[in-house]
Amino acid sequence: MLAAAAAPAMAATNGRLILRSAETTKVLSNPSPGCYSTTTPFSAVTNDTATAVTVYTDLGCAGLSQVVQPGRSATVGERRSVSVPS
Repeated sequence: MLAAAAAPAMAATNGRLILRSAETTKVLSNPSPGCYSTTTPFSAVTNDTATAVTVYTDLGCAGLSQVVQPGRSATVGERRSVSVPS
């Protein structure tokens, strides 16, 4: 399950973010700017959007971070949230 923090009304980012763990795959289609937290940690990200996203070790886009560039996939260790910039 994903929870999104409130964000100002802005255009969605075209494309998909795919968050994977050994047990689950979550897909965010055309994500709006904001912070998305997961109830299940993820360890790999595919960023099929046109903007860099940042993944975090903690809920609420806090903790250690790592940037995943557009058009890239990355193994990111155990992460709990992802931020889509405006």
